[in-house]
Amino acid sequence: LTADTVRPTAAPMFSLESLCGARIRYQSPLNDPTITAVWADGSPCGVSLTYDALEPVDCEVLATYTGGEFAGMAAITRRQIGAGQLILLGSLPDAEGVRRLCGLSPILAASENLCVTAREGAVCGVTVAELENRAGEITLPHPYRDLLTDRVLSGTVTVAPYEVLVLAEK
Repeated sequence: LTADTVRPTAAPMFSLESLCGARIRYQSPLNDPTITAVWADGSPCGVSLTYDALEPVDCEVLATYTGGEFAGMAAITRRQIGAGQLILLGSLPDAEGVRRLCGLSPILAASENLCVTAREGAVCGVTVAELENRAGEITLPHPYRDLLTDRVLSGTVTVAPYEVLVLAEK
């Protein structure tokens, strides 16, 4: 090893761990469906893809692993720093978890495979894109006009695989 290629022995993420107020104790790079988590209020916290078991030192635990080899260890932590905060993800949260961490509500009720983005400006509305090559559904609370096809849509709308809708409020 050289000065440019150092392998840490005490902290896998170097000084980031002290900034986060948590240590990474164990890592599992495999998607393991037995690993589950809950938020601090006891509600389910969807986690997937890769897992870091966190040991809190000077931070708040937002979610804890409840199933699998990391049961009882922190999954998501938060540390207040000045007027801001640093959130350390031990695993990839599901879409609802990301919204919860960001303090956001869903724009519209939609399948998880749909990306729904608010549009503002001269024409307000939403853009909907299907991302996983499978049909999804979105519920429109009032009529919208699709600017790509000129169709008027309302209620529960089926979105075809890889379909994109550019919806303007009617």
